[in-house]
Amino acid sequence: MTETQPWVLLLIGSNVDAEMKMNAALQELRAAFGAIRCSARHQSAASGEATAAPYLNQAVLINSGLDRDALKLRLRAIESRLGRTRPAAIKGQCVIDIDALAAIDGGLVVWDEPAFSASYAQAPIAELLGGF
Repeated sequence: MTETQPWVLLLIGSNVDAEMKMNAALQELRAAFGAIRCSARHQSAASGEATAAPYLNQAVLINSGLDRDALKLRLRAIESRLGRTRPAAIKGQCVIDIDALAAIDGGLVVWDEPAFSASYAQAPIAELLGGF
């Protein structure tokens, strides 16, 4: 991949063996897209599930020329290889979630407004895009 392709902002998250699963996701993303940029990992409460374990969330920038639908399929394949099933086997547990939030190609084009605006996404996104 070359840096002439648009940057795509992803948000990855997990609350099941989170460090291990997120490390594996980053390894898969590097293998698929080359160099990536990452925020630190930020902990947040699980939304909608009071008894669920907290999540770790991390913003990631990849370089990709794939269209939105093709990218979503590629990300779902990575999730599947890492053990994610949809819907979750146990409500409130997420092995790994990789969402494409926005494209950056001359400006920010938000693809997933609810996820982009979610409280758990704000700190990782601000950290990563603040220096972009």
